[in-house]
Amino acid sequence: MLPLQQQLTGMLVGVLTAVVLFSTANAQHGGWGYSSDNGPATWPNNYPNWCNGQKQSPIDVQSKSAVQKSFPALNFKGFDTPPADAQMRIKNNGHAIQVDLLSKTGKTDNYQISGGGLPGTYNVLQFHFHWGSEHTVNGKRYDAEMHVVTWNSKYPTASAASTVTPDGFAVLSVLLEATSQTANPGMQNIVSQLSNVANKGMNYTYPTSFSVNSLFPADKANYWRYMGSLTTPKCNEVVVWTIFKTSLKISQDQINALKTSCYFNSAGDQDQQQLNNNYRTTNPLNGRTVFDSSNTSGVPQLAPTVLALVIAVLSSTALQL
Repeated sequence: MLPLQQQLTGMLVGVLTAVVLFSTANAQHGGWGYSSDNGPATWPNNYPNWCNGQKQSPIDVQSKSAVQKSFPALNFKGFDTPPADAQMRIKNNGHAIQVDLLSKTGKTDNYQISGGGLPGTYNVLQFHFHWGSEHTVNGKRYDAEMHVVTWNSKYPTASAASTVTPDGFAVLSVLLEATSQTANPGMQNIVSQLSNVANKGMNYTYPTSFSVNSLFPADKANYWRYMGSLTTPKCNEVVVWTIFKTSLKISQDQINALKTSCYFNSAGDQDQQQLNNNYRTTNPLNGRTVFDSSNTSGVPQLAPTVLALVIAVLSSTALQL
């Protein structure tokens, strides 16, 4: 039998070896990003269970191919007026600028979405930004895109929901367009704090929560809907996507601030890489259907009884001529 010291030394070497191997695995398969060596092109190989799947996001929405479908109204809880115990924390997670929607009392249902054909009530986790946009419309890439990430409340935790196909998560997508001459007030809540989250790992808690609705377009009735995935590894195919057709108009200065204020790296890193172009390229539909909630013909849709009355009146008029 080996002396105790040699046994302990052997155990320590084993532990250190495991740590090194685990760290190496993380560097190879957990250290994803947007550069050529760890970017979206590498994800299908590094995360084959999901990122190489057939229902991946984002996609290019071809508006003329979308199938018109009537959905009930979307419902938003907590979006207009922040709940009394709400707390917002903006952070640089090394991949995007993210705002966590927290509760001082530990609630998970302060912010919720439901209706709109969603298969349940969803608790909001956070929202974050990609620039340029991840989804494109008829080949057009927008200046940026906001994702509001939510999880189905019928599951006990967001972690549990993240593995459930197909309804574990629902993500709301708002496309951002730099066409306004003035700063968008909602977006300014984000831009004004970028200096506090310049590097990976930095965060800032807002002294007062602001309206999430200020980051949405006025028209929330017209959108595209499809089934897809998270747009970052592990690319879980568990997402009901809602992409609002009306973009949020922000200023060029606000887009420039996103592009120039933050970094992928931690503050102490030597080679600082600007946080920019943090989007995944589009993926094929592979037979999926994209639904259009709006009346694409541009003609108001009439209830059957109203339509019947109109036809009767027109017929009567025609007989009198």
